[in-house]
Amino acid sequence: MNALAVLPDGRLASGAGDRTIKLWDPASGEPESSQLQFVADAAITALAFLPAPPTLVAGDASGRLHWLRLPGP
Repeated sequence: MNALAVLPDGRLASGAGDRTIKLWDPASGEPESSQLQFVADAAITALAFLPAPPTLVAGDASGRLHWLRLPGP
């Protein structure tokens, strides 16, 4: 895992070297079944949350930014 963001509802978002972003349920410690359907062109190196509308901004190793609308819990 290269990057981590805490969402306001308590979920966690992680970005990894395999170019994926996963949403996690902290209570179970397991990835959510409603995963983001996203794979970047390079490793995810940074994550940030924007509240309105709920958006995750991901930076990858190639220098690109990706703006991802988050699904509900």
